[in-house]
Amino acid sequence: MTAQYALIVVLGLLYSICATSAHAVERIPVPERFPPHPRLFMDQGEIDQLKAWAETETWAKKRIADFVSYNIKDTEKDYTPDRSNNSNIARKAQYLGFAYALSGEKKLAQKVAEILLDYADVYPTYVITGGKGRATTSTLGESPWAINMATAYDFIYNSGVLSDEDKAKIENNVLRPCAEALRICNHKTKGNWRSHAFAGLGIVGFCIGEREYIEEAFNGYRDGSGKLARYGFAQQIAESVLADGIFFERSLGYHFYTLDAYVQLAEAARHAGVDLWRVEITGNEEDAGSDADRQWGQTGKKTMKMMFDAPFYYVFPDFSGAAVADSRTYHLKSGKSYELAYRAYKDEKYAWLLNQVEQPRRPRWDIGMMWFNSEVPQGSFNLKDDAQFALNGVHKNACSLFPSTGYAILRENTTTDAACALMSYGKYGTGHDHPDKLHISLSAIGSTVSRKLRPSDMEYTTSQLSCDIRPR
Repeated sequence: MTAQYALIVVLGLLYSICATSAHAVERIPVPERFPPHPRLFMDQGEIDQLKAWAETETWAKKRIADFVSYNIKDTEKDYTPDRSNNSNIARKAQYLGFAYALSGEKKLAQKVAEILLDYADVYPTYVITGGKGRATTSTLGESPWAINMATAYDFIYNSGVLSDEDKAKIENNVLRPCAEALRICNHKTKGNWRSHAFAGLGIVGFCIGEREYIEEAFNGYRDGSGKLARYGFAQQIAESVLADGIFFERSLGYHFYTLDAYVQLAEAARHAGVDLWRVEITGNEEDAGSDADRQWGQTGKKTMKMMFDAPFYYVFPDFSGAAVADSRTYHLKSGKSYELAYRAYKDEKYAWLLNQVEQPRRPRWDIGMMWFNSEVPQGSFNLKDDAQFALNGVHKNACSLFPSTGYAILRENTTTDAACALMSYGKYGTGHDHPDKLHISLSAIGSTVSRKLRPSDMEYTTSQLSCDIRPR
C-alpha cells in the first residue's frame, strides 16, 4: 500500500465517522489482492465454460468460429491511432482480444499488442480537451475507450506476446494517463458523466491492480482536508438513485446509460471478489425522496437492483413507454444489462424479459457471447400483480406511482390495447429533465408514438400542460 493511498483511506474513514448522517455513506472495501488475468469481464474458467458449452450447440459453435475467422482476417488491416477513429480502434482491439481468448490464435494477440504499443507511443502526445478527453473528445468517449483498451489488454496479458517492458509501457503510457484524465472529469458529483468517469477509472484500476483508482471509483475522492471532492459509486447510489429506483436525471434514456456504467464496474469488481450488485448504501437525505413540496418518508438502504426493477412499472402494457424528458420513446427489452442482472440476481422478472425475443434466444452481437446466459428459465411478470418496488414505488390496480421521480402511470387494464396515461409532475429536477411538468402522455389501441414538446417549443416560466394523444 502506498503512503498516498493509505492517507486517502484513513481520511475517508475519519470523514465517514465525523460527518453528519446526511452525508456519510458506507465505505465499500477495496480488494487487497487481484486474481490472475483475464479478470475484468471474464476469467479463464468462464471462457473455458463458454467454449465447452458452444461445442454442444451447433449455432454457438458456428457463431464463435465465424467471429474468430473474421477477426483473424482483420489482423491484416491497419489500425494506426487516429483521433477521429480512436473509439472504433479500441472497440476493434476488444473484439480481437476476445477472439484470442476464444481461440488461442497468437496472430490475434499479436495484433492487439501492436495496437496497444502504438498507442503507448502516441497517447502521451494527446492534449486533454475541454471535455477531458485525450484519445477522444470528452469523458463520455474516453471512458468506453479506456474500458475497451483495458479489456483487450486483459485478454492478451498472459498470451506471451508482451514482454514485461511492453506491459510497463502500456500501463504507464496509456492506461494510467487515461485514468488520470477520467479523474478530472468536469462533472464531480451526481450526473451520468461522473458515472462513466468512475466506471472507466475503476475498470482500469482492476486491470492494472491500482487500488487507489478503485478506491475513488467505489468511494469517491477526498482532498487533503477530508472534504468529498468527487463522487464514486457509493455516493451516487446514495444520492443519484432516487427512492423509487429512477436515476435522478429523470430520463429513462439516461437511466439506462448510467446503469450500463454501473454494470461494467460491478462485473469487474465481481471478478475481484467485491459484490457491487448487492452492496447496500444508506440513502442520502438529499435524494428526491423529498423535495420542497413533497415528503415521502425516511430514506433507506439502496441497491443497484432498484434501477433494474423500476422500469418494469414505467411502461404501458405493450412495454413501450412515453418519451419523457431527454429520452426517446422507451421500450423495455432484453440486452447486456439485463443478461448480467439475471446472472447476478436470478430474478424471475428478468428471466421473463430475456425471453421476450424471437426464440430460440441468440445474442444480437458477437461480443454479446461474453455475457449471454445459455440457460434462462421462462420466468414471469404481469402488470396485473400488485407490487412495491424500490423503497417507495407503488404498483396497484395495474397503475404505478413513482413519488420521488414524479411519474404517475394509469392503465385501464393490462391488455396491449388498453387506454393508458402517464403524467409527470413535481419540481424541475436537472438538465436532462424537462420543465414541462403536468405533461400527459396518452396511449390507446396499442400505439405509443407521439411527439413530446421540446424546450425550444416554448419559454418555460410556469408549469405547462401538454397532451400527447396516441391513436394507431
